[in-house]
Amino acid sequence: MNNLSTNNSKELIFKSAFSFFNNPFKDIDLKDIKKAKEILSEIEQWEIKYSGREYSTLKNSSILTAYLSYQFGQSLQFSNKELSNVYISGLVHNIGKLYISDNFEESFRLYSSPLKPGEKGFSKISKAFKNFPQLTKEYLEKNTKFNIEIVETATTYHSIHSRLFKHG
Repeated sequence: MNNLSTNNSKELIFKSAFSFFNNPFKDIDLKDIKKAKEILSEIEQWEIKYSGREYSTLKNSSILTAYLSYQFGQSLQFSNKELSNVYISGLVHNIGKLYISDNFEESFRLYSSPLKPGEKGFSKISKAFKNFPQLTKEYLEKNTKFNIEIVETATTYHSIHSRLFKHG
């Protein structure tokens, strides 16, 4: 596959993900998606404030993760409730990144650091990311009424990532 068709394919997936986000199927719990959109706004405002960009890569990646998770769930013939759970989990799974430090600015610095394994300071970042899944879980349990499946799935999205992170 050439580069042009790969870029076109990626663009179509992103367009589909954002279209679905703006007009989700009726099997997505409306109360949950309302809360998830509030959490995405919190993520977006945080990232824009500290990144200086006009958009949030975390919000975009959350929307894409949720959409691809939903599509994968459909291929596995998940029930409507399971599809709703996995979609909402994908939307909110990045919330813990805001809280990997007690200071929002420090959280952004850790999250966006270009350091690699072995470089000075990387162990601090690795340690912060190790706690990230638990911080996501704590935030969702404290601030939402999501069912346990959503909270556990959102936590699981990054459990593997945080373990592999220290290995680069």
